[in-house]
Amino acid sequence: MRVLSRVLIVVAGVALSSGHACPSVAVSQDASVLVTRTLKNLGTQGCLSDEGQDIAAVDECAAGSTRQQWDVSGPAIAQRLRNVATGQCLSDGGEGVAVMGPCGEPPHVEPASLWVGTGPEGARQFRNLVTGQCLAAIPGITVAVIGQCSDATNQQWGTAG
Repeated sequence: MRVLSRVLIVVAGVALSSGHACPSVAVSQDASVLVTRTLKNLGTQGCLSDEGQDIAAVDECAAGSTRQQWDVSGPAIAQRLRNVATGQCLSDGGEGVAVMGPCGEPPHVEPASLWVGTGPEGARQFRNLVTGQCLAAIPGITVAVIGQCSDATNQQWGTAG
């Protein structure tokens, strides 16, 4: 995890002090709006999945699979992606891999599990709030990856079904 210089960010109910080790981020409970989605990668056509392992996957989309359904909560500047089947949250685990782990509950949410959602609804990009890296999929690889953000379709996520 990369720590920025001493900066305090306070936006729409989210506070992150990057100058100190911060075990959690305060998120206002009323800032959470919950939507359940199946996230489909526009580049690979695979769906983001939690197969019960520590690492997030991108697999062939399966209609109705709760392992491919994600509760998306919070404002666009600090969204949390919680898997419906496992209750685990998507995080930037470092090393270029998206991992699954505890979410924390409002008002204390794990910082690495917060994502900035940008772009139109059918082509969202998810940038990690802590690392600034983006969620991506690579053709032929079933592991969800994290990398430098770009306009590539493998970093754009729509909804399946």
